Amino acid sequence: MKKSTLFVLDLLNFAVCFCFASWLFMNFLFTYSLEIFNFPVSRTVIVLLNLALILVLAAFCFIWFRLLYLRYLNPKHLFFLYSVYFILLFYLLFLKNIGSHSYELNPLTYFNGILFGYWFEPVMNLLLFIPLSLLFKMTWKRALLALMALFFVESLQYILHLGVFDVGDLMANAISLALGQGIRFLLFQLGLSSWLEKDDAR
Repeated sequence: MKKSTLFVLDLLNFAVCFCFASWLFMNFLFTYSLEIFNFPVSRTVIVLLNLALILVLAAFCFIWFRLLYLRYLNPKHLFFLYSVYFILLFYLLFLKNIGSHSYELNPLTYFNGILFGYWFEPVMNLLLFIPLSLLFKMTWKRALLALMALFFVESLQYILHLGVFDVGDLMANAISLALGQGIRFLLFQLGLSSWLEKDDAR
């Protein structure tokens, strides 16, 4: 592909992704971001933080759409994606609910929240581990280790007063891993898997 053509495609790609990220953030993520980053800051800091989150969302979108017309992922882009992902994952798992200490053993309460309009956090739990699941083919051994790790994280949140031990969250996170495997299979079928571990992994 010519550099001039790639430049035009990248420019259009980023413009579309920035508009989409702005719409997505302002309509669905803004209120939730205030709950996540619930420390006292000035209005200027809030504006800058929101702009940074929009740019990160736009960058994620840009890199994935770029995969469609280049058919590969730049290693630097991949490193950026997963660096941001693991930082956010650590924050959401261990820093977002410091001081919380409770448990919920009824998985139906997870679905009750969706029925009563509290859908955002359950949906995020379904998406949370998809990027991680993309990296590896899920053998039975890895599936067992992944489930044990999810149980360990939920237990750690409860023991260290970092959140709620929720059976519904465990179920959603397990489904998230399965969704990641489905997307991984689709990427292999579409020939967009050069950056993934090969499917002959044991």
